[in-house]
Amino acid sequence: MKTDLDLDQFVQCVGDAIIAVDRRGEIILWNPGAVRLLGYSADEVLGKSMEFFIPHASRKPHWDGFHSAIASGQPHLGTNLIRVPALHKNGQTIRIALTVGILRDAEDQIEAIGAIIREDLQAPKQTD
Repeated sequence: MKTDLDLDQFVQCVGDAIIAVDRRGEIILWNPGAVRLLGYSADEVLGKSMEFFIPHASRKPHWDGFHSAIASGQPHLGTNLIRVPALHKNGQTIRIALTVGILRDAEDQIEAIGAIIREDLQAPKQTD
């Protein structure tokens, strides 16, 4: 797809969180929507493992799926909507819904995994 659209401007202006991580799971893209959703500034997260916003009980299945996607070149759930818990900076667990895609370089090698994320408004409300 060839376009004159400024994709960086698009990523910065949409309300949904858009993040990308490299092959090691370190954050390389964190847009303002991610700041709003999870509470962390880009300066706090860029270059760090994404593990900080994954609840402890979800980490093993998350990393299993991540490594499977890197090895196979395909997210294990394809383009299906994924609903999972996440940790906000304030310590609260929130429910998120996301889709994931594999980003490739000019030589068709996996460069990153990207996700578009929003609060899962269909999830049952958490009670404290």
